[in-house]
Amino acid sequence: MSPLLVPADLDDADRAAIDEAGRTGEIDDIHGALLRFPDGSRCTPLSAADAGEFPPRMRYTRLDENANGNENHFQGAERLGRYLLISGGDWREPAAHLFVVRMGSQPERGPWKSNAGAGVGPQSEDMVVGTIVVDAGLWHAGGMDTLGPVLAVPVEYPAVGGLQRFVQRLRGVNLPDLGSTDRSRVTFYHMADPERPKRLPCAIERSGRKATAVAIARLPNLHYLVAVLSAPAKDRVRLDFYLSDTAHLGDIAAPAGEPPCPGFARPPAVWLGATRDFPHYQALDFVRQADDTLFLVGLHNTSDKAPFRKGDDEIGLWKVEFEASTDEPPPIDSPLPPPRLTFIARKSLDGGDACNMDAGAGLYIEDGGVFVYGVAHWRTPGGTISMAQFAPPE
Repeated sequence: MSPLLVPADLDDADRAAIDEAGRTGEIDDIHGALLRFPDGSRCTPLSAADAGEFPPRMRYTRLDENANGNENHFQGAERLGRYLLISGGDWREPAAHLFVVRMGSQPERGPWKSNAGAGVGPQSEDMVVGTIVVDAGLWHAGGMDTLGPVLAVPVEYPAVGGLQRFVQRLRGVNLPDLGSTDRSRVTFYHMADPERPKRLPCAIERSGRKATAVAIARLPNLHYLVAVLSAPAKDRVRLDFYLSDTAHLGDIAAPAGEPPCPGFARPPAVWLGATRDFPHYQALDFVRQADDTLFLVGLHNTSDKAPFRKGDDEIGLWKVEFEASTDEPPPIDSPLPPPRLTFIARKSLDGGDACNMDAGAGLYIEDGGVFVYGVAHWRTPGGTISMAQFAPPE
């Protein structure tokens, strides 16, 4: 792999770009925008060359020598301009990865045209151009979200019991043993130039909790709201809502020590729901409308056997409301007031063989239009990454 160096020194231009992001709503009507997609909308298939970024070659494939891809697959996808950012987890290294894909043949704005299909491969300009090792211990990366140039990436160490570890070994997977407690973190990057990323000093540390997916938004008070989805239990799902200590995320100084959550010290608000109502989403995105109404979008595949048995790629829309005003943040030692989530709508899409939203998916909003991107779980043996785009109907 070609690891990208990730400095933590932000300059004045970086801080200004971070401070400008998310100050106002990004769309007038997210519900209406999603309704424009017909049920079962077919995707525009896309692909990118792996460009030799995956030695040994069996990593992130479904080959037998890679234990058929068990616990080594792509997990998140977010578009930034002409780049697609893809997260993944590799138990062998172990490491949580962030792959930077430059779609050089595609425009920076607007929809992308298909560069994949029968007898068609990726253009020479469409390729993986770098890899970020997000964490070497918290080796499983999840569904990501962006706010302007800020990218939030959840990583986790899932503690595995003896029986589950034994079953995984039968499958050829020898998971890392870093203790008996689940741990996770949300890491933030400044991605104004995705090929020259910078890591923000703030983080959200979580002990005893996993982190399947994350969403980030800015409230009207300009503080940042981050939602983290824990891996659901059999019949219950948990969302933790964190409110930033500051309205200027780029101004947080690198900590001299290691505080629990630099930039996010306030205790989170906890929302518990039933899995029959709130599915096992693999990606989350906050959407703040122009009228400051806040929505949470979840993306997943409806099959509990995905990708081996594929269901529908599905988007769920939820309205997020706080019982108390968030115009003025509560004291640092007080938790955020608990939110109320109201289900609004769902929409089924068809990624075909190009993607599976249980592998990775993300929302991208531009000029009031909603795009959805997804990836397949693994690279092809031929060295390409399959992706999909759902563009606003014309």
